[in-house]
Amino acid sequence: MVMDENLGVDSADVQLAGEHVDTHAADLLAGHGAAHERIAAAHGGVIGESAAALAELAAYWTDETASHHGELCNHADDLRTAADKYDATDTDARTTIDATVSDLAERMSAGWG
Repeated sequence: MVMDENLGVDSADVQLAGEHVDTHAADLLAGHGAAHERIAAAHGGVIGESAAALAELAAYWTDETASHHGELCNHADDLRTAADKYDATDTDARTTIDATVSDLAERMSAGWG
């Protein structure tokens, strides 16, 4: 695969991807939260070692859900940060080019005057 030397990034698409990941994170939290509630409701009918095992698993699943949710939120934040950095890079490059063109135009007109 041959790649172009120039990297073209649509920062709006990267920003939108971050929003999509946020939506998935919220969906994960809501879906798993509902499942955890159903497990807790069913837990009342379980006794003995089974109750202890279910409680331990439920706690583990709750922790796992929180961990995955956090990872998704971090990924969404990273996407938004990347979009902001792409925008800043483009703005900085535009400013540098504009200043260089302006300086060159001044020097050229001074030499022709």
